[in-house]
Amino acid sequence: MGFESYIGLRYLRSRKTKTFLSTITLITVGGVAVGVCALIVVLSVMAGFEDELREKIIGANAHGNVMKQTGGFDGYREALETIKGIPDVAAASPFILREAMISSESNVTGMLLKGIDLDTAPQVTRLGEQIEEGSLDNLRDPKKLLEDTRARLGDRIKDGEFVPGFSSRTKRRLGETELPGIVIGKEMAKYLAVWVGDEINVVNPLGGGLGPTGPIPSSQYFRVA
Repeated sequence: MGFESYIGLRYLRSRKTKTFLSTITLITVGGVAVGVCALIVVLSVMAGFEDELREKIIGANAHGNVMKQTGGFDGYREALETIKGIPDVAAASPFILREAMISSESNVTGMLLKGIDLDTAPQVTRLGEQIEEGSLDNLRDPKKLLEDTRARLGDRIKDGEFVPGFSSRTKRRLGETELPGIVIGKEMAKYLAVWVGDEINVVNPLGGGLGPTGPIPSSQYFRVA
């Protein structure tokens, strides 16, 4: 028997002949096992959370952003071509990002409004893969989105779920006007209580210029795409 094995067995064995392991040894080994198990579980959960968070962030955004802090980005086309010419840059796409407010018949909240180029955005993000309801194609064809909304409302009215004239979740009757599409997150959809085809109002607090009392907000209705 080796020296290490002898020392290990010497302190593991019970001094009583009837039992192989002492109570203190069992408690010690069990405590170490529980501690190691807890550490492994925590590390596994944190690693999974980190991977999931990274996938969500990178999936909705490009790996790098070039932004102008103040004023409009008038020379973005030239900057876009310069960025595309940098070695190891696979693709680039322009976008607009600003703070705004969004409201439905049920609620109102703040938001980051991001405008994208539908032709080049799929080259730098995986937004299309993360959509659970609706489609990015609805952004290209507001007329089809309106027709689908009307058809779905018609079916729900026939089933008695909605009453004609009272089926809107917005201040205007739902499904009567062709509107530009907008994509929103799942949690925001729950908070606003809206679904694909519902109308929401986006308010820009500083978009209407200056009036006698200060900045005038501007608003635009969108249909959830």
